[in-house]
Amino acid sequence: MTDLDLYTLQELEPLPDYFTYSDTTECSSPGLPRKRLLEDDESLYPAGTEAYKKARKRRQNRESATRSRARKKIEVNKMDTEISQLSDINQKLTLENTALRAENEILKKELAFYQGMVNPEKPKMKGAKKSTAWLAVSVVLSMICVVLATHNESSDVTNTGKRTLKSFRFMEGEEPEFMGNIVILLACAAVGCAYKHFSSSK
Repeated sequence: MTDLDLYTLQELEPLPDYFTYSDTTECSSPGLPRKRLLEDDESLYPAGTEAYKKARKRRQNRESATRSRARKKIEVNKMDTEISQLSDINQKLTLENTALRAENEILKKELAFYQGMVNPEKPKMKGAKKSTAWLAVSVVLSMICVVLATHNESSDVTNTGKRTLKSFRFMEGEEPEFMGNIVILLACAAVGCAYKHFSSSK
C-alpha cells in the first residue's frame, strides 16, 4: 500500500481558488492583517453579489485613504521646506536691515559734521569778528603808548636837542606828568580791549 492510499478522496480535494500566491504574498505585508486583506478582496466573492460590492468598496476606500495620506505627507514636507527657506531669508534680511541702519547713522553724523564746516553758525562768526576788532584796537593803543613813552623819555634827557617825531611838537611845553597820565590811560584802554578780545574768543 502506498502513501496515497492512506488519504481519502475528500482529503485529496484541491484547495479553493482564493488561496493563490498573490493573496499569500499580499497578506505578508506589515500593518494589514490577513483577515482584513481577504475581506477587501472582491475576487473572493462571486461577481455582482452584495459581498463582492462591499469588498470592492472597502478596497477602494483603503486605497483612497492611502493616497490621501501620501498627498498630506508630501504637502507637509513641502511646507516644512518652505518654512525653512523663509526662516533663512528672514534672518538674512534682519542682518541686512541692521547693517543699513548702522550705515545710515554714520552717514547722518558725517553730514552734520560737513554742514557745520561749510555753514558755521552766525553767532560764532559775529563773535569772531568782534574778537578780532578788539584785538586790533588793543594793538593800536599799545603802539601809541609805546610811542608816547619813548617821546617822553627823549624830551627829559635832551632838553636842547631836536625831537625825533615832529608829530608831537605841540606837546613841547607840557609837563612830563601830563604825558605820563596820557600813557597810563591809553595803556588801561589797551588792557581793556585785550580783555574783550579774549572774552569774545571763548
